Amino acid sequence: MKGNLWFAVAAIGMVAFGCDGDALRTLSRGDVVGIPPGDATGSLFSGQYVLTVHRAEACRCRVGSCSGFTFSEGQPVLFMQADGFLSMTDPLMSATAQGGVDADGHFWVGALREQPGDTQYTLVQGDFVLSGGAPGSMSGTQEMTITTQPVSRPLDCDLRIRIAASFVGPLTTALEAISLPDAEGATWSRSRHGVVGPIHVFERRQP
Repeated sequence: MKGNLWFAVAAIGMVAFGCDGDALRTLSRGDVVGIPPGDATGSLFSGQYVLTVHRAEACRCRVGSCSGFTFSEGQPVLFMQADGFLSMTDPLMSATAQGGVDADGHFWVGALREQPGDTQYTLVQGDFVLSGGAPGSMSGTQEMTITTQPVSRPLDCDLRIRIAASFVGPLTTALEAISLPDAEGATWSRSRHGVVGPIHVFERRQP
């Protein structure tokens, strides 16, 4: 399973995890929906960020094994703030987590996917760091609970993932960006085929 920002998709790979699985939570719908806004005002934290850290810290599986999850860096992440409301979008999957942000930069967002044979819940909590009064970076912890029922490899797992990202430009610039290199040397480019909500679809081009 390869971990995109929000949801895991089938892939081949190996990754080493910590052994503190007992500290992991099993998330449910109630943990990731109806998340309240914070006390921030304005849109200071909005913009495009690029993942610099996307690393699993711990995993526990009730069904299946943790050994097949992989995670990659270099992916774009879009934050949209409207006062205390915050959304965090993975434009590569057109997937959005929603929640809140406080004036001090602390934020929390949740996302879910509920499909036949594929239920995944994600909760991210972290902090924005300013540089000279402008966004500089963010870091936090992502929790995931994944239950999938493919014939070849059913899974029922909890994960904790460390994430960090650097600010690369305001949101208006992000929507026009056409060159976003990832860790494998490919670029993610804005699609000319249209828009999903306010977020442009990105296409992967091999180097």
